[in-house]
Amino acid sequence: RAQATGLARQSARAQVAAALSSMGDYGRARSAFEAAQQALGYQNPGDWYQSALRDTAGVVELLAETGRAEEASRLWFSADANFPSADQLMTQEKAFLVRAAAAFSEADQPAAVQWDGSEFESLLLTPRDDLSQSLTNDGEDGLFLTTTLRGTPAQAPSATQDAMQVFKVAFSPSGELVDLGDVAQGQRLVIRLGIIPGDVQRAQYVISDLLPAGFEIETVLGTGDGAPQGAYRFLGNLARPDIAQAQDDRFVASMIRSGLEPMQFAYIVRAVTPGTYTMPGAVAEDMYRPEAFARSESREITITP
Repeated sequence: RAQATGLARQSARAQVAAALSSMGDYGRARSAFEAAQQALGYQNPGDWYQSALRDTAGVVELLAETGRAEEASRLWFSADANFPSADQLMTQEKAFLVRAAAAFSEADQPAAVQWDGSEFESLLLTPRDDLSQSLTNDGEDGLFLTTTLRGTPAQAPSATQDAMQVFKVAFSPSGELVDLGDVAQGQRLVIRLGIIPGDVQRAQYVISDLLPAGFEIETVLGTGDGAPQGAYRFLGNLARPDIAQAQDDRFVASMIRSGLEPMQFAYIVRAVTPGTYTMPGAVAEDMYRPEAFARSESREITITP
């Protein structure tokens, strides 16, 4: 049926297979799953959301959900050898990989594991533990071991750019550049952010600007607030984003654009809490091309009473 209706993408065939399986039509479900796996590797460069890895993860998820854990496991481990690093995954791939892992968790039987000769159900190890002790898997299924490291960077991330540029400038409400080394409590600042694309192709751009502690966003500025007639004409022309949000800890904007023309956004913050803080750099990225990324420099700021 999947072939007869022209469903060329493996994700669509796997969805049909899962639907047939839920109806109890296991014979045709098996055929549809086989067709989906044979079609793996399809790639549409013009589709932001689709990738071979995303569709493979989708097929794995549906195989696991319909009780085909052995097939899902084979496909998962064959694909795992070609996984890029986490920072090279686009948002769709990350989401589908998480869904596939969750489906595995529901399908797997409880693990039978020993640590240093003793069975356990849950175990938390810290750097103070003797990690030379051995883990033994007494079960029939594979065992996944996750290591998580947490810490505070010794230095703030440096500025960087790859296939685009980002900039961040602070002004007073009247248009003068502000020295962020000494900001008075209660002072209002106008923050201008910008993205300069590195190529002309159509893309979905996102810019995120984390607030330093001690600052609160008052308002987001729109196209009418900049040049040529707005109250903040010194900002120049402001873009019209698809989304612009003043969140508790950051400003976020997103828009779809093609061409090399810069995109500018702006918002107003107030310094509310005295102290010395780190102002993070603004981060810009193409949501569906992880290699296109830019970050402005971080710096230290002081809010005086």
